Amino acid sequence: MVKHCSDEITKLIFSRNRKALSQEMGAFLEQLNILFEILFNARSNYDVWWIYVNKDDRLKYFRVQFHYKEFFETIGRANITTVIIELYKLFDKSNKALSLNKIIKDAQRINIIDKKDFDKLREIMRQAESLWKKIAILRSNLFAHRSKIDTKKEIYRIANITPNQIKELTELGLEILNYIMVKSGKRERQFEAFIVRDTYNVFDGLKLVYKSQRIRNAYDSKRQNA
Repeated sequence: MVKHCSDEITKLIFSRNRKALSQEMGAFLEQLNILFEILFNARSNYDVWWIYVNKDDRLKYFRVQFHYKEFFETIGRANITTVIIELYKLFDKSNKALSLNKIIKDAQRINIIDKKDFDKLREIMRQAESLWKKIAILRSNLFAHRSKIDTKKEIYRIANITPNQIKELTELGLEILNYIMVKSGKRERQFEAFIVRDTYNVFDGLKLVYKSQRIRNAYDSKRQNA
């Protein structure tokens, strides 16, 4: 009788522990997915913004961007603001924040990664930190807050960050998240290419509209002067 009770208690404890571990793993994966969403939002907005500002595409779509100047300036500002805010959030060092720093520590705590994995991820984080500090300067002085001393040009000069470095930071973030994802028994994820394709499709469509408007305006002007 005593042995039977002991076995039942053991089964109950095991069942509760397994349920608790399952709930903890579920919460962990949910937070991992949130971080992927933050990263993908940053990268998608970067990819769109880069099409607006890189030299080759600006030359290709110059007339379209000039014709719809207010629209593209507004969207461009929104894109780069989102990039800076989301990347700051992703690498945030605050203990209260859901960030890569937290998810790495949690992954080790619940034995998804071992010490060797932890050390490898911390090394990648160290690579990212120098870039994140540049993002932090922009975020704290221009985008989330506004310095009352420095001009926009001076803030960019102090941050000293290039578009390629912003892109590199998104790729380091993806490397970290995918490493943890695989260790969690899930598949790697990749940045979506659709946003780039769709942005070019919008530009090409507007280019055709602009061209047809010019032809129509020239035709109407010719008729009026006939």
